[in-house]
Amino acid sequence: MPISIYSAISAKRGLVASLNEAQEGLSQSQQEEDDNDNDDNELPLGELFGRIHGDLVGIRYYSGTAHPGEMVLLRREPDNPYDAQAVRVDNMRGQKVGHIKREQAAAIALVMDRFSGAAVTLDASIPSAGNRWKLPIRIDFCATKEVAAQVQQLLASKGLRLQELWADGRPKSLPNNHTQQQQQQQQQQPQ
Repeated sequence: MPISIYSAISAKRGLVASLNEAQEGLSQSQQEEDDNDNDDNELPLGELFGRIHGDLVGIRYYSGTAHPGEMVLLRREPDNPYDAQAVRVDNMRGQKVGHIKREQAAAIALVMDRFSGAAVTLDASIPSAGNRWKLPIRIDFCATKEVAAQVQQLLASKGLRLQELWADGRPKSLPNNHTQQQQQQQQQQPQ
């Protein structure tokens, strides 16, 4: 049975959270205390709050490949000789696929540098096919409500606006009944 992208993202978030807990050496009682201290106005760590649709460029120069539906890894590349704000994209095998387009990378790099660690999680994937020069990339931003506001301001200062999302990951620009309409359209399409 195929795994949905949201299941893969949830699994990745769970793994990251587990690794962070192990590194910090939290005991079970400390973790329970932290869980009970959550403010009702805050989203849990890792809650999806926005999305950017960007461009993955330079793909013809690297041997790594990424296909529609595949998760990819974002890595800062501050020592890149062409762009100190470079954000490298690797496939899940660790092979370099390309870079986020320079204008978009400038804003994303600020977020990655300022919120390195567990404060913000960036989940990236390839939503559809591209051409031999570039691929589309979707970057989901996850954080607490307080940090989310800071991230939005930081991105906006560089001219990049997050697409707001419903709790289930659908864009807020779509009506609430979008899921039902989409299912009906898929059933009507010949296979």
